[in-house]
Amino acid sequence: MMKNIIVIIVGIIVLAIIFAMGLKSQTAQVIALIYLIGVIVADIIEAIVSKKRR
Repeated sequence: MMKNIIVIIVGIIVLAIIFAMGLKSQTAQVIALIYLIGVIVADIIEAIVSKKRR
């Protein structure tokens, strides 16, 4: 539950940075891509760990 709240807060911050830099900015797109990949990897790792605990 705590992880979800942190992901949402960080996501809002990332979106704010992207809009501040401009949607066409390549740096903003890279930041968004890194954040998205990080969230996906964290979810995959969490799923693997939770399956091993069962």
